[in-house]
Amino acid sequence: MAVLLQTALKMPTPPLWIVVLAAGAGTRLASVTEGIPKQFWSIDGGPSLVEQTVERLGHLATPERTLTVINRCHERHVSRLAGVAALGRLVAQPCDRGTATGIALALATILESAPDAIVLLTPSDHGVARPRLFRKGVDEGVAAVRAGRAGIVLFGVEPDAAHVDYGWIALRRGRHEHDGIQDVATFVEKPGPIEAARLLTAGAVWNTMVLVARASALFDLYRRFLPELADALVPLSRVPADRREEYLTELYARLPSTDFSSDVLSPAKGLAVYTWPASVGWSDLGTPERLARWLASDAQSIDRRLPAFSSRPVNTQVA
Repeated sequence: MAVLLQTALKMPTPPLWIVVLAAGAGTRLASVTEGIPKQFWSIDGGPSLVEQTVERLGHLATPERTLTVINRCHERHVSRLAGVAALGRLVAQPCDRGTATGIALALATILESAPDAIVLLTPSDHGVARPRLFRKGVDEGVAAVRAGRAGIVLFGVEPDAAHVDYGWIALRRGRHEHDGIQDVATFVEKPGPIEAARLLTAGAVWNTMVLVARASALFDLYRRFLPELADALVPLSRVPADRREEYLTELYARLPSTDFSSDVLSPAKGLAVYTWPASVGWSDLGTPERLARWLASDAQSIDRRLPAFSSRPVNTQVA
């Protein structure tokens, strides 16, 4: 036992990487952003949503261990960002093939150089009124994965209403409850009004699509549920750097569109979830109505003054 303990103490801490998902088209908010994908748009004329995302999590990893997944058509938007260096390495997809494909490409890239890495996945276009409370939850989830108390930890938010335009996570009591982390029972994507009311009553939470896990554990889910995609990306490490763009272009031309939530997470077992309280002030800002609701409910909680909601963006750059 003493030898095992000494060996464990000498083992290096697995590096933590951040993967920022910024490849979405953001069309549902186009009437507000004038066509700029919302992750590259600024609510108040300051940093864009993707820059705010990286800033919230910058305490966890340096830019050298940060990957931001975009589509090649987004490069002109990225080039206009003042804080582009903080986005780390840009992983540019030839085109959109769904969230599962973009995440798999980022995982394959990380596993090339850091097979023992822990990875934090986060969308890039959400609003968070209380970043410190958000970071506290992230730190606890990372600690649980690092200590081996959980394999894959998703992050949910305590709902304040039975919204039908969010994904939900139904919970069950289990082995993680003493850690502040519960087991996932099932996922429900955008339920109808009756189902949403039932989920709210049953204690289900909104799914933020933020998660932390070992990169290898996530890629193993691809091998189980999307084996053709996993097999197509494994040879990436053997492709010379000057041929990768060509390889990915040819690969993406024949790949189907895949969804990370429904195709990878939903069939998986043994997932856990950490729940932020509603006071974290989270929203995915997916529609003009949701943006207006978030500004109205959380503007007083943010450390800077926000403009009143308008159908016109503060950021006047046009795509």
